[in-house]
Amino acid sequence: MNPALSSLLGVLMLLFGATALGIMLELQGGRVTDEARQRRLKLIHRACGYCFVTIYLFLLAVMIWRIAGFREDLPPRALLHAGFALAILPLIVIKILIIRRYPRLFPNVFPIAVTVFCLSFVYISLTAGYYYLKAGVGIYFSLASVDASKMKTEQERFIAGKNLLIHRCSTCHTLERTFVRFKTEEGWRQTVASMRQLNPDITELEGDLIAEYLIRTQALLARGRTTKAVDIMTGKTLFEARCSGCHDIERVNSLRLARPEWEKLVKEMQQNAGETVLTNEDCEVIVNYLATTRGT
Repeated sequence: MNPALSSLLGVLMLLFGATALGIMLELQGGRVTDEARQRRLKLIHRACGYCFVTIYLFLLAVMIWRIAGFREDLPPRALLHAGFALAILPLIVIKILIIRRYPRLFPNVFPIAVTVFCLSFVYISLTAGYYYLKAGVGIYFSLASVDASKMKTEQERFIAGKNLLIHRCSTCHTLERTFVRFKTEEGWRQTVASMRQLNPDITELEGDLIAEYLIRTQALLARGRTTKAVDIMTGKTLFEARCSGCHDIERVNSLRLARPEWEKLVKEMQQNAGETVLTNEDCEVIVNYLATTRGT
């Protein structure tokens, strides 16, 4: 989903939440004594509550869908965003249960509502607030209207890719983290595809330019190093990224196996994880790294 749309929905969610919370203050604070007005406010409160929960569940589903398709470690801001989003869910469930089934606990509803709103404010600020802040200073921009055929030289594409990397990728993690990782060409393209899952505002053209820049930059950084050294660094990065999710790295590093044994072991891991997580090319690079550094 486009960040502009998700940000707008997030702001609407906060407005509905603030309205519902304000009505609770009016009703429970004893400021409204007219019964007819109380009934109207209760209806508005209920409608705002339904709208708040509907938008929240929709945004939560979109977030989970994006995370499910993300192959790299989540950036810190995305982790915080996911943490606050998930923390809201049990509070909403508890609040509904108290209202529907446990009326004697009703005095606890208002503190829970305040907590839900505060968490929602931080949750939305990490996305919508960040988006509008960057849009306001011109950080968010798009090359969707740019005709790739007009970029006639490799240098033009290289510069465009560099600018996109700075503006798109540095918003979630440091660029130093990017340049210490050695990956295969396919590995970089998969990484950029994962980033597009988290931020659909990155167009296909932008993704291609970023991937081309990363691939070319890595080739420049690899100058002066032997092909074997670059292959080992690439394999080490893949090994740590793909295998550490299921295994203790130190445990694997303690093994000493012949190449056929490493090939068999990595193939078994691929069958367990699936080819979408561990591709054939990934396996070949990892086996080469393990056989070279942990062989017999």
